[in-house]
Amino acid sequence: MTLATAEGLSDLISALGTVHGVVTVDSRRRDEEDDAYVLFRYGTSNRELSSFVAQLGPALRLAVPDAEFALLLVWFAGRKELLALLSARHGSLCDVAAAVRAMADDRLAMH
Repeated sequence: MTLATAEGLSDLISALGTVHGVVTVDSRRRDEEDDAYVLFRYGTSNRELSSFVAQLGPALRLAVPDAEFALLLVWFAGRKELLALLSARHGSLCDVAAAVRAMADDRLAMH
């Protein structure tokens, strides 16, 4: 993994980290041409995570309509809680990270 690749992924992790209640579980990006993903929890229940994902997906689509990303709820056998997976193509990674960070700033301003 190159330094630029690591920085792109760390931008996405950092942006999610600005959202109160998000806890990163795992992340991956092999090289600059691969999608990056961050697997995370939010809140204290599956319902909170589901509601957050239901808000985040449309907010990202509005903020970065041309970005290539996926936002999924996932469940792994043996786990009690759902996790969310945010994946972005290498060309969209910075835009998605910036949109997540802006959304987190908006949420803080509302409180």
